[in-house]
Amino acid sequence: MKLVSYILIICFLLIGLTFVSKATAEPWIVATINSYHFDREKGYEENNWGVGVEENVTDTIKAHVGVYRNSFARHSAYVLGSYSPIKYGRWSVGLAIGPATGYIHSVDVIGGGVVMKEWKHVGFNILIHPAAIALQVKGRF
Repeated sequence: MKLVSYILIICFLLIGLTFVSKATAEPWIVATINSYHFDREKGYEENNWGVGVEENVTDTIKAHVGVYRNSFARHSAYVLGSYSPIKYGRWSVGLAIGPATGYIHSVDVIGGGVVMKEWKHVGFNILIHPAAIALQVKGRF
């Protein structure tokens, strides 16, 4: 039943994303890979496989939706907004924040710093949370 709920949430979020995105934008398909936790004694899950979509809303604002296996070894769905005003060549740096399921409460706010590097068809995101660093790779066709 929970898996069906996650799938429905993601479907509604993807539909919503189409209304806020630019008509000419090309979405990124994002794969969450893993994370590194600073507190090594807690035994967090660090293989955080997942899939999502990332869409440019403006040059500095992106919308992110997806699902992944979180650090508590539970399935999570997320919706994030990121603002990355610092640009240097293909690099951008900023903040991301939004709700996610599967943590301590049914829905928690997650967020932190984000570093993104993008080429024409591939890129990666490094998410920096106070407790961990996570890696996502992305592509578009």
